[in-house]
Amino acid sequence: LGAADGNTFASFLEDDFGPVRNCPHGGDWEAFLVEANPMFSRKLEAIQANLPGKVHAFPATAAYSCETHTSFSIDADPTHNHWGSSLVETVGLQKVTVPTINVNKFIAENVLKEDWVMLKVDIE
Repeated sequence: LGAADGNTFASFLEDDFGPVRNCPHGGDWEAFLVEANPMFSRKLEAIQANLPGKVHAFPATAAYSCETHTSFSIDADPTHNHWGSSLVETVGLQKVTVPTINVNKFIAENVLKEDWVMLKVDIE
């Protein structure tokens, strides 16, 4: 949640969160990349295209507690990868409306009891 341009997903693949080969079921894994900032859509879609069936991108989609639409304010400053972008505060000059994904419902519908789940949360 808060996948940005896939930078922390790259860290996952580089074993920064522990050896990927140690994932259950013989090192099998799937990643769901949710990011509200539409500036990262192409990068997330490219990651999904390079790893079909393993990566599922939800670009220009905000993580939330229900399914609706919300305003998202974009920090245009690329210095720190647009890290000031926010659902809560107005920053920058650009505001967009994005759909939301209900995180609780998503987990309930996509995770099995025997699965091991790593949830990375970096959301504003």
